[in-house]
Amino acid sequence: MAGWLRSQWRSGLLPALGLAWLLLAALELRSPYYFLQDDGLEQHLPRYVFNLRSLRQGSFPLYNFHIFAGTPHFATGQSGVLYLPIYPALLLSRVVFGHYDATIDLLAWLHLSMAVAGMLLLLRMLGVRRTAAVVASLGTLSGFALWTGRSWPTELMLGGWFPWLLLLALRYLRRPSLRDAALLVAARTLLFFCGHPQYFVLALLFEAIFASGWLLVGARGQRWTRLRRYLLLYVPTLLACLPLLLPMMRAAALSVDRSSALPYLKFSELTMTPLAWLFGQLFAFYQLHFTAEGITQIPYQSYLGVVPTLLSAYAAVALWRWQPRRRRLALLCLGCCVLALLWCWNLLGPVLYHVPVLNRFRWPFKLVYFSGFFQLMLAALVLDRMTAEWRRFCLALVLLSWIAMFLVLPTHAWRVRPYRVPIESPWAQQMGSARYLFLARKLDSNHRVAVQEPLLGFDYAELWNGDNLLGYEPLLSRDGAPGGFAGRITDYHTGAFPDAVDAAVLDRFRSWGVRYYVVDPDDADVASLLPPRGLHLVAQQQGWQLWQDPLAAARVRWSHAPSAPVPLQWQMGVNTLAIAWPGAPPDELTVAYTNTPGFVACTQHGCAQVPASADGMMHLRLPSDVHAVQLEYRDPLFAWGLRSAALGGLALVGLYLLRWRALGRA
Repeated sequence: MAGWLRSQWRSGLLPALGLAWLLLAALELRSPYYFLQDDGLEQHLPRYVFNLRSLRQGSFPLYNFHIFAGTPHFATGQSGVLYLPIYPALLLSRVVFGHYDATIDLLAWLHLSMAVAGMLLLLRMLGVRRTAAVVASLGTLSGFALWTGRSWPTELMLGGWFPWLLLLALRYLRRPSLRDAALLVAARTLLFFCGHPQYFVLALLFEAIFASGWLLVGARGQRWTRLRRYLLLYVPTLLACLPLLLPMMRAAALSVDRSSALPYLKFSELTMTPLAWLFGQLFAFYQLHFTAEGITQIPYQSYLGVVPTLLSAYAAVALWRWQPRRRRLALLCLGCCVLALLWCWNLLGPVLYHVPVLNRFRWPFKLVYFSGFFQLMLAALVLDRMTAEWRRFCLALVLLSWIAMFLVLPTHAWRVRPYRVPIESPWAQQMGSARYLFLARKLDSNHRVAVQEPLLGFDYAELWNGDNLLGYEPLLSRDGAPGGFAGRITDYHTGAFPDAVDAAVLDRFRSWGVRYYVVDPDDADVASLLPPRGLHLVAQQQGWQLWQDPLAAARVRWSHAPSAPVPLQWQMGVNTLAIAWPGAPPDELTVAYTNTPGFVACTQHGCAQVPASADGMMHLRLPSDVHAVQLEYRDPLFAWGLRSAALGGLALVGLYLLRWRALGRA
């Protein structure tokens, strides 16, 4: 053990990780639960908790009854059901802190540690000295990681896995082995299971460009044979991804937003201009004064620390004097960096918009991660040529810059919302499992619907086992928009209804079983509408009112005889609704949950597909001898993907064994 620790210290791995952990600890001391913000809190944490709760109940979470009156869960991808690291993070948070709210920060520490270690080991494999590799590895704690990663945990997952993709790809190309092939396929698959297809596609694209370029310009002997074997590894990668890929493709095809190519304006919005990129590289401590969040946040995303920026700029003009082999590597890094920058600045947008799949991905500024990554590699190659004294001096400057960034920088680039941990909602217990809805037109400083305070919008209902008629789902299905509202809601990503409400709209909500409404008391139109319609004010706090509707329809009821003497009992499972009643069914059964394609109704006579309906609910006409029915959501593409992946894997193993046997005979 002591010998292993000494070797890791000499390699630079332990110093790099130790310094990174000290910097992250300083960040957490300054802003506890720093990464528990925006989508991490409003979308990812509720889904991760729902995943764990479902698995503990013995069910695989294909469906989610807690938002949008029911919507597919697993197929959306960002639910992260198959991304294994979330489960130890959830359990560790629960055991150590007594709640799940540290999960996002624990995952952030994990992926940032992976980023630091992966960059260092990659550079060391490429022959870069220890100090230069440490400097570049600390640069992975970049503006992109700390500002974009604060909002979107998938950005940190990309940062954690991408250097390992390059490392494992180069190791395989240098000396092909079954172990490195399996590790590379596993790393790609786990990145895909993070649930962000855009980052997965971009990561594999830049991995293929860099790895192929490195082989063709730097390796010797059997280049084309090794390249062919490397490219063939995309076959087992595809097979391993099929259980999620097939359901996700179907979800995208049925979605409101992503069923086809985005409009060009949406495809190209949030572009980082060259001036904004340069500003973020050099002037991250200067505060810009704009009102739109996207403008103020984007320039800072390119920050790497001033030292790596200057070193990489020097590389662009000095690499011609380097040795041929090192020069080719630097040119490869420079080429990948320039490609990412042209994409990030949207100069390639008019061309890339015509490429299938890529034209469904928005916000070109995300490419700044890849430009920054290859900038750091260039900086390491420059620093590696300097004297030991200069390398240590640059390391000290990098540490000073990051210490200042973490401890001194004002919050202009850290838009941190104050949350009380453990996260609790004032009304979740009072409402229980009853269906609720925000009637919220209140705007915060960023002109978004302000629904954070009661912690009931977005996907918070999954945390409290609640039932929000709306929610937050980028792949919201056209079939999964309750009551047909999705085509008319101006913003269905906040879990709130931000538009005008009249008596007809309120009656529609009532038919969907909405029992409670969270209302802005300053909204005079809504406040004057609710009392005449029979609603009662039951609570008011934190600037919001809670209204109860005693006339709301039951979510499970007889269609034309809601007060019939035949009572209904029903219980919600993870993917099922079990409904029972005594005697013969007096009427058509109405279930006010979304009639998502994939639901089957099972009785003692067997199972049948739930028929389509005009109002989006489930309506069942049952025989007189039926006293119970179970509605179950099934995803045949998930099952088909599992079988295909298993059969394909067995076929590949068989081919490998046959080849190994033939080589043994030869």
